[in-house]
Amino acid sequence: MNAPNARPNRRAITTPGDSLRPEAIARTDVTGHAEYTGLVARLKQDERIPQSFYLAMKTKEDWLIEKAFAKAIGAEEPYPQTTRDQLVASLTEDYRVFGLAAGPESAEILLQGIEAAAARQAVQQRGGTGRG
Repeated sequence: MNAPNARPNRRAITTPGDSLRPEAIARTDVTGHAEYTGLVARLKQDERIPQSFYLAMKTKEDWLIEKAFAKAIGAEEPYPQTTRDQLVASLTEDYRVFGLAAGPESAEILLQGIEAAAARQAVQQRGGTGRG
């Protein structure tokens, strides 16, 4: 049974990006990021580049949470313009740049954790226990 207004509680799901402190974000060299050239061309000159990459990463984490939650409750997929695979690929790069994952394998483990937490929330909102 779908709960039409069911939404994930984002604050209850800790993501890798949540562990970064402002000082660490500001010190991050994002020039090696795969999306650096494209993003820099769209930014205003006075914008702080590492913070822009960080905010984009946090948005992608939120989208991944919402997609996993929707899938678990059988709802329509949010943000259809971006697939899960695209989010995973982009977050893998973000995690590499910000030092949150050493490579694709460790990033995938982190991302699976995000999705599992969102799915548990969905089950709990449907009245389940969220446990296997």
